Amino acid sequence: MDDAELLKSLLGGDESAFSELVRRYHSTLVKVARYYVASAASAEDVAQDTWIAVLKGIEKFEGRSTFKTWLLRICVNRARTSGVKEHRSIPVDPNESGPTVSAHRFDQAASGVTRRFLHRGHRHATRQHRGPQCGA
Repeated sequence: MDDAELLKSLLGGDESAFSELVRRYHSTLVKVARYYVASAASAEDVAQDTWIAVLKGIEKFEGRSTFKTWLLRICVNRARTSGVKEHRSIPVDPNESGPTVSAHRFDQAASGVTRRFLHRGHRHATRQHRGPQCGA
């Protein structure tokens, strides 16, 4: 049975058609997703999310492209989104001991804040101790 026939069966409620599509394309989805995400587990999650999106959106499939093209486009879009989110996050290992951020980063930040605070405080204190300005 080709993809078009499987889609027709799936739209008719045939669960075995969905199982066949998963059997055909799941490993491809994981491979494509792996290109965009950091781990095999994330790629597997993307593939699962793709199948959920397919089930939710199968009635919107217009057939302007092949099912495989449509499926892979969904996968790529989800993998890109997931990859960006992973890139923004910092993995934390609760079993790892020691600091997760180098302490010198705090020293550098604190010294800049302290300099700005002291500079502002100095200007404010200088104005207070000057007294009334002559001729002002």
